[in-house]
Amino acid sequence: MSSQETTALNILEERTSIKEYDTSVSISKEELTKLLSITTKAPSAWNLQHWHFTVFHSQESKD
Repeated sequence: MSSQETTALNILEERTSIKEYDTSVSISKEELTKLLSITTKAPSAWNLQHWHFTVFHSQESKD
């Protein structure tokens, strides 16, 4: 097994459900774009991939 496969398996085994979020943490637009690009490749029900994302950057928009 390659180190890449081992890393991927470790990530899957260690994942947990998040119940509290740290509101002081922010990510860059580039990180968000990459994250969304990766997550949209996940399979969906009946393989429809009917994704819809709304991103709010400013606190005013979030409120």
